[in-house]
Amino acid sequence: MSDWEPQNMWEDYDQDFDQEEGDFEFEGALIHETDKAYLIALTAKNKEIWIPKSQVGDVEGEIDEDTGELHMGELYTFTIPAWLAEKKEL
Repeated sequence: MSDWEPQNMWEDYDQDFDQEEGDFEFEGALIHETDKAYLIALTAKNKEIWIPKSQVGDVEGEIDEDTGELHMGELYTFTIPAWLAEKKEL
């Protein structure tokens, strides 16, 4: 029997993964932003998560028309791949 366990299945994730599994939408408030990720406070759960910007497919909410930037503290609906939602336990 192998040492593989379900909670470890995404550790060796290949970035070229075929995302046919679909997308997942969730709502949260933007708390912090870096060049590569968003820190989001989830409205449905009492926790905060980091989401890589490279994995965000769509953002719905108040976006600055001139710069395209999101506003801190505002609620947004983020779309991410289903595999990432599972990994982040959404």
